[in-house]
Amino acid sequence: MPKTIYYIESLPLIFRRIDSGEIHIPQFQRRFVWGREEIIQLFDSIYNGLPIGTLLFWRSSEKNFMFSQDDFMTSSQTEEQASYMYVIDGTQRLRALYNCLHRKENGQDSRFAVGFDLEKKIFTYLHKVNVSETIVVLSSVFSHEEIIKHQITLASHHASQILVKNFNELISAFVKYEIPIIVIDEVTKDEMLTAFQRINTTGTRLSKEDILRAREEYIGKDEL
Repeated sequence: MPKTIYYIESLPLIFRRIDSGEIHIPQFQRRFVWGREEIIQLFDSIYNGLPIGTLLFWRSSEKNFMFSQDDFMTSSQTEEQASYMYVIDGTQRLRALYNCLHRKENGQDSRFAVGFDLEKKIFTYLHKVNVSETIVVLSSVFSHEEIIKHQITLASHHASQILVKNFNELISAFVKYEIPIIVIDEVTKDEMLTAFQRINTTGTRLSKEDILRAREEYIGKDEL
């Protein structure tokens, strides 16, 4: 009988599971296709405390699948685990989060070079022309060493008080952010693949008209 577990988990704990080799992206998942706009919107939602959806995992005691080329680490880097958590839904979000926030080496993919402008309080892509002491590289948010460096640098700025405040709020937003998680246990490989197919083929995406209608209804009720 399939067993479904529901819980919430913070970003730091999810990243620890990834680094330990517990969480993996199976080969049947599509490659990372998100563009810069989707990534910026994801981080803006987290910063403002908005939900970003649920992550769905299948837990298995065996290595049932080859890992994706976009997996967080190669098979040679992965130690044997008591169980493995395969990402069934949420791969694009989890890849963006891990690559932008946690990895020390972002490679050549400029989509993961995201920063936060402490003066404007907006997320931005890093370029040589915009690198300054008031723009924080997101990969430093979970590094105690980098946090201390930024705090020391900001302390000498003419607007140090407000910048340090904005910097601390940024760190707090990501360190404390929690994501709903669903874990499917005790299902066969075929059952899991069936669930994956249904998740990705059923339902109808909202059109622009649907979203506009929802906004109009919300505004209309708010004015009553």
